[in-house]
Amino acid sequence: MWSYVVRRCFWMVVTLFVVSVINFFVVFLVPANPVDAIAGDKATPQVIAQIEKYYGLDKPSYVQYLDYMGHVLHGDLGHSYQTDLPVTEEIAQRAPATALLAITAFVWTLLFGLTAGFFAGVKPGGRADLILTTIALVFNALPDFFLGVVLLYLVGFKLGILPLGGYGPPPHIRNVILPAFTLAVIGAATYQRLLRTQMAEVRQEDYVRTARAKGLGAGRINVGHIARNALLPVVTIGGLQLAGLLSGIVIIETVFAWPGLGQLFYQAATNLDVPVVMGTAMLSAVLVILANFAVDMIYMLLDPRVTYS
Repeated sequence: MWSYVVRRCFWMVVTLFVVSVINFFVVFLVPANPVDAIAGDKATPQVIAQIEKYYGLDKPSYVQYLDYMGHVLHGDLGHSYQTDLPVTEEIAQRAPATALLAITAFVWTLLFGLTAGFFAGVKPGGRADLILTTIALVFNALPDFFLGVVLLYLVGFKLGILPLGGYGPPPHIRNVILPAFTLAVIGAATYQRLLRTQMAEVRQEDYVRTARAKGLGAGRINVGHIARNALLPVVTIGGLQLAGLLSGIVIIETVFAWPGLGQLFYQAATNLDVPVVMGTAMLSAVLVILANFAVDMIYMLLDPRVTYS
């Protein structure tokens, strides 16, 4: 197992290197000059040259990449072109908002999705299965921004029950409900369909028939044998979804004016703020890679037959 962990750590480093190369050089393919966003339309050629020299943008792209990675290895993600603040500080300021939204949405997603998937999978083809699967299909087809706008209009504007976006004062409970619920409902539909399908497949396995032959109760079979083994594919999606949520939900944070990493990335991309774009993209890559590793470890806990050598 330890040899596997060492190999995974090596390939995680390699993957981050490849991601950094792709992210950095994709920025140079964008047909726009970040200096224009920094200096403005009326800047003189002398001012533009000074800005390029100050940020090192006058160097060849590969030299800029080597300089950037040299700073990253020392924990320096550079400074924002727009605010001149360290990118690490910008990320640290936005991370609590994204963490609150992501964890709340993830917990609700699991609660809604796994509960609906379990009751749908207990009796495939039954009334509960048909109703829950139909609801899941409807929400799975809805774009998250559309549902978010509808909820803002109905709950926030028409009824006035919850705020019309924003972060709000601590502990931010009223403000997080609508964006978290939007993400949870859309995400829960995927969990419901996946768990329901997996439970229907596991129900046909020999060990389930053996459990019935031994006289075990339906509740114990459904929970201890069917649902537990059907959760394995759900773990994979769950780990990656949480990583995606923590790295920033661009559309939802923009719709609800939520000051998190997703909105930071959107604003940086709009303003060609390359250091911030790179910093948030690298953070996202790190979280996804760590989530994959965590999923592999959880697999072994859920299913002792899964081993890595």
